[in-house]
Amino acid sequence: MSVSRIGVVFRFDKDLQVEGELNRIFAPRTVGEIVRSLPLEGVVDFSDGLLYFPTDLALGAEKPVQRLQSGSIAYWPLCGGICVSIEPVLAKLNMSIIGRTMTDVGGLRAIRAGSSVRLSTRSVDPQSARP
Repeated sequence: MSVSRIGVVFRFDKDLQVEGELNRIFAPRTVGEIVRSLPLEGVVDFSDGLLYFPTDLALGAEKPVQRLQSGSIAYWPLCGGICVSIEPVLAKLNMSIIGRTMTDVGGLRAIRAGSSVRLSTRSVDPQSARP
């Protein structure tokens, strides 16, 4: 695993998983703090094309942006939230892009507000690591 790129997985109710990658190049302090805090768990909510869950993290916007592409993973300072953009979004408030999903986000439309989510590092399957 690269020091600057950290594989993560969002695990939702009903066994839905979305793999992603956090990248320190986007927001080094924010990504570092999030990685040190993993695993993070929360309750899903939605806002204008974003799936998010609030956390106890209290970080400011680092390299703030308002425009997110579908599949962007972002940190939302307003609620300390970890967000996944389900569609292109022009946010009303600044966010910090922290990574991208590696799998299709279309399945996230089936998730309901109030579902549980756990964000953790992606473990390597020993079977797939064999030569």
